[in-house]
Amino acid sequence: VAPRYTLRAKEECGTLPVSEAVRPLEEAARIIRKKRHRRIGLETAHLTVDLFRKIKRLLAEISVKSLKDHLDRVRMLKDEGEIRRIEKAIEIHTRALEETLAWLTPDVTEREWAVEFEYRARRGGADRLSFETIVASGPRSAAPHALADPVPLAEGAPVVFDHGVVWGGYCSDETVTFFTGEPSRRFRSLFQV
Repeated sequence: VAPRYTLRAKEECGTLPVSEAVRPLEEAARIIRKKRHRRIGLETAHLTVDLFRKIKRLLAEISVKSLKDHLDRVRMLKDEGEIRRIEKAIEIHTRALEETLAWLTPDVTEREWAVEFEYRARRGGADRLSFETIVASGPRSAAPHALADPVPLAEGAPVVFDHGVVWGGYCSDETVTFFTGEPSRRFRSLFQV
């Protein structure tokens, strides 16, 4: 790891050895070549194209393959500890949502709602958010992945709230639709569809 990550890596890796290097990628390539590995697998889902090309260049004589499909299959199965961490993430986000809903007032903006949820989730034990919180009201509620704007919640309108937290390396994710005021009969029928 790069020197700035040494302490954290030692905390997270338990008994695994941690090596510090000014150029960690080059050092990893040197170790791989020294051990005479003929092939390696990478989790390519989160690599940039540039980084993948650099790895291929550094390890030109070694077969470099993506493990994405294999890892996706392995990750489908959860052990008891993983299930407990997912449940804890859900518990934290549910409590933060309940607290945020109790805090809401009619003059709140979408962005204030998102920020308040994050504050309560972090205070409640979340390591971070699973993704940027979406709060979109009125016509904006129909836009997938609309970011929370500094605009007041639309009156008498739907509000889509998409939120999640990370705890212990595992995510929660929930999308809920609320309504400011009493939904019309037409809206209820559309919502049911």
